[in-house]
Amino acid sequence: MKSISFSELEKISDSNSEIIDIRDHYSYQLGSYPRAIHIPSNFLYAMPEKYLERKKRYYLFCEYGSKSKKMVQYLSRIGYDVYNVEGGYQSYKK
Repeated sequence: MKSISFSELEKISDSNSEIIDIRDHYSYQLGSYPRAIHIPSNFLYAMPEKYLERKKRYYLFCEYGSKSKKMVQYLSRIGYDVYNVEGGYQSYKK
């Protein structure tokens, strides 16, 4: 599984990639990474083809990194280029 830290992510300016916050709506409303889009994990799991393109790269995070790790493993198995952001949103807030 591929992973990256928020400090490494800060250095990336690839227009062919997206950062996705997979937390629930309430958590997202409390704050998120500035460049992230919001797609809750249950939506992403149920219909990845609706939200993702196979030719793009995605960086996923949740609150602490465990849910996004599982999501990255799943999406990798079905052919998406995805990275887990280590430590989740809590590591960004520090």
